[in-house]
Amino acid sequence: ATMMGIWGIQESLFQWGIDSLGNPSDEIPMVAESWDVASDQSKVTIHIRPGVKVRTWDIVGDGGFKDWGDIDAADVAWTYNRAGADNLESRHDQADAIAEVFTAWSPVSKYVVDAPFKIYRGDWITINASHGVNVQSAKVNAAREAGTDWKIDTTGNWVVRDWLPQEKIDLVGVADHYRNAPTYENLLMIEVPEASVRAAMLLAGE
Repeated sequence: ATMMGIWGIQESLFQWGIDSLGNPSDEIPMVAESWDVASDQSKVTIHIRPGVKVRTWDIVGDGGFKDWGDIDAADVAWTYNRAGADNLESRHDQADAIAEVFTAWSPVSKYVVDAPFKIYRGDWITINASHGVNVQSAKVNAAREAGTDWKIDTTGNWVVRDWLPQEKIDLVGVADHYRNAPTYENLLMIEVPEASVRAAMLLAGE
């Protein structure tokens, strides 16, 4: 899950970066735009950034991006509930941290979600909202479960055109990304475990 964020395929609510004062911070907003912790520390209300598009590679049509609309509060709640806030069988790599801190999340409106605390922790952003959990689309997941062979849903700078385990990951850049468009059109990552083969490929210009 973490690598999907590091590679820029999916995005979390917040990211690590440099804040407006020039200081390192885990609280740089991404899919989240802002948040409010209740005065009694019973919950945090998160405001989702409008216009964060969900895309997949259209393998049914003629290729290109398929637009699934914006990420919304229902997607955020579904992501966190599935990852551990309301799922004791979750295998997500942040499931223990999520289950320790939160109970089930629920949408309040299209771009507002409530996240009730099981026990309040002041570092909740650091432990499970900054690169820990990448927001995914409930709509795309429903299509997959219905038997449609959709590719991986993307909110980041790159859309997955093809992903062959132990072989390659083929990515296409999102030129109109809301936050940061890639400076080149395509990214191809080739997995070559054997050092001798890697060396031969480099020497051959591959």
